[in-house]
Amino acid sequence: MSVPRWLTAAIGLALAGSAGSARASPCDAGCTVVLTGDARKDVTGPLAQGSICLAAGDVTQVVVHDLAADAGPLTVRTCDGTVRVTGGNGLTLRSLDGVRVTGDDGDGGVAWVVDGQRTLSDAVTISGCIGALEVDHLEVHDVLGAGLRAEAQSCPGSLHLHDLWAHDVSGDGLAVGGDAGWARVEVEHARVDRTGAQGLRVDATAQALVHDDVVSSAGLVTTGSGLWVGPMAAGLFERAVVLQATGPCASLGSDGALTLRNSLLVDCAQQGVAVTGTGHSVNRAVRVVHSTIVRPGTIGVTDSSTGAGSLTVGNTLVVDLGAGRPAVSVGPTATEVGTLAVPSDAGFSTRDVTDPTKAKGAWRLGPISPARDTGAPLTPPVLDDLEQLGRDNRPDVGAHEFAGRLGVDGGVSDAGVELDAGVADAGPPETDGGSTSSDGGHNDLPDGGEINPMPPMASGCGCSTFDRPAAMLVGALLLSWRRRR
Repeated sequence: MSVPRWLTAAIGLALAGSAGSARASPCDAGCTVVLTGDARKDVTGPLAQGSICLAAGDVTQVVVHDLAADAGPLTVRTCDGTVRVTGGNGLTLRSLDGVRVTGDDGDGGVAWVVDGQRTLSDAVTISGCIGALEVDHLEVHDVLGAGLRAEAQSCPGSLHLHDLWAHDVSGDGLAVGGDAGWARVEVEHARVDRTGAQGLRVDATAQALVHDDVVSSAGLVTTGSGLWVGPMAAGLFERAVVLQATGPCASLGSDGALTLRNSLLVDCAQQGVAVTGTGHSVNRAVRVVHSTIVRPGTIGVTDSSTGAGSLTVGNTLVVDLGAGRPAVSVGPTATEVGTLAVPSDAGFSTRDVTDPTKAKGAWRLGPISPARDTGAPLTPPVLDDLEQLGRDNRPDVGAHEFAGRLGVDGGVSDAGVELDAGVADAGPPETDGGSTSSDGGHNDLPDGGEINPMPPMASGCGCSTFDRPAAMLVGALLLSWRRRR
């Protein structure tokens, strides 16, 4: 039964601009200052609070520098549509405190784009002395370097990155930390697609909270990992999804207290997780727990690190491991518990998902999965799973806890039935406005400490990018067609 052309066209018009569209707040809505024109934008003080708005259009470069929110939240945002930066040095953020830079269109969509046009080095650079900075709802693409680079930090500040989409970059997707350190970094709900090097790179951060991020196709120019953690980074990395990397899906070289948990790692050309580094100190306490690793190129989890400190690898589920390979290979001083290797037909309710925005629903456990209720007890325990469903005192092995859930596409799925959902390039990430819970030890560090999510410095909708009125119109059109038939 074919859908008539008039209905197809009407639905297209109803949805045009609704998903991920730029419906930025109007320039007369709360803007303290409005900057217009296509020339370079130099955004600086003095301004103690309020909103500096950039009117929609193409600009050659935006530099936001030397701003401090002395009397309240200070926001730099777009208005009247999408701001597209296409030249100069892209978006430069330098020496800021208490500032939010956002492309939130007021409905959770992205209205700030940096298009490198294959001539720009890094799309977004963050440098100088950063006291507190929030950057969100940006799309960056087609650059010769990194999508976002926040490395040169001259004072120990805090950085909150969320709802970013970096794709088709020749260097790292998002790179935080380098020569100097951050006191605190949170990266959440970021999507990184098709990078030349590392997908998400974190180093030189005393306290990192990195969660609910999706990386696909990392290391297309040089061998790269989806998630790369350097020796000077510590903190919590959870609910990460990596879909294809030319190196290990996750490379962990931390010399501090680091936890990677509830992660789904698929099609890693090398290891699923590689624990690396030499000469580690007694301060190292690395935990890799409740990972699901699908089709690793070599071994599920390896440990080539040397020195002191501790390593725990627990409740790892490895799917379709090559013949004759161990699922986990760690050193004699490491602790390994609860490892399980299974074939792909071993009772999964969903398998591969091609849409990165639905990737968390891939490789869920079915009712007959051998991973159910067979996990080892961990100290401290992991209280939820990749989709933030609770675990009990008989945890399942891997990133998912079985809960009789619906399939990825919304239908009830039977054990062993493959549900391929979505299309390969589904647009920018959506956000439900949620954040990592800090209760019940969810954000525990290996040493018993806790990381709490950063509160937003300015209000944001965080809504779905799908337009409710457009959805209602589509429903009405379909109903009208059925009645006419």
